Amino acid sequence: MFDTNRGRLGLHSGAVALKAIRDQLSRILESPLFIQSDRLGRFLRFTVETTLAGKAGSLKEYVIGTEVYERRPSYHPAEDSIVRSEARRLRRKVKDYYESDGKDDPVLIYYRPGSYVPLFKLREPFGERQGTRIAVLPFVDASRSTLSGECAEFIAAELIHELVRTEGFRVTSASSVGPLVAQALDIPSLARRLDVHVVVEGTVREDNNRLHVSVRVVNADGFQMLSERFETESDSHGVFKVSEKIVSELISRVGRTQCRFERQQSTISPSTVTINPTSNTSEPPDDCLDP
Repeated sequence: MFDTNRGRLGLHSGAVALKAIRDQLSRILESPLFIQSDRLGRFLRFTVETTLAGKAGSLKEYVIGTEVYERRPSYHPAEDSIVRSEARRLRRKVKDYYESDGKDDPVLIYYRPGSYVPLFKLREPFGERQGTRIAVLPFVDASRSTLSGECAEFIAAELIHELVRTEGFRVTSASSVGPLVAQALDIPSLARRLDVHVVVEGTVREDNNRLHVSVRVVNADGFQMLSERFETESDSHGVFKVSEKIVSELISRVGRTQCRFERQQSTISPSTVTINPTSNTSEPPDDCLDP
């Protein structure tokens, strides 16, 4: 809803000031990702300004093709897919921007698949008083081996168990997650259906007698906030012990990430942690949480 008296655009998380949106548009267009992409920059600017002018309903494929890509009036979208292909590129580039240069920006500008109308949203604090709602997806067994399969199941189950016991988190039950995972929904759709702030997903792979466990934390808009990779010797007798260490390390990092998001809404850079099954400690990089 647009309030012309106050110059604010009311969307999902409350009213967003027009000036804040235009400032955010300028930040994106002046970023290294967009400064060399003139056509995508025009696409972004045209759709944002048209929406702010209260004419979002006019953002059709034909209009964008003629106004942004200078197609002639005889242009037929069914025969020329330029707008559809460029819209996909724009969504990816905007997502890349918010996962890099724009990780701390206060306003989100994004597009839902199949739509040319931009949405605007104030970036919300990661944690809320009632707790961060989180869903843990079943970890994918990439190797389809007995050991990697056991490890995948155990890590997901143990992570849910520990998150439930950790103050500040509200964990969606596995019985609610399973049916939606089977529908192969994308992360934003899954998060909306489950009404969660963040989703944890991961894969387990066995290669040359080593286990490789990748864990990702993604927010409800589909932006990756944390990525960790754990590596250990493949040892069937120690798999549960190793899994417990991975879960313990991840709980610590997610908790610290939550606190940091409450302070500055930062994005976490990928890092690697190597775990020695025979040792009582893991050795993460000292700066693994600092962007």
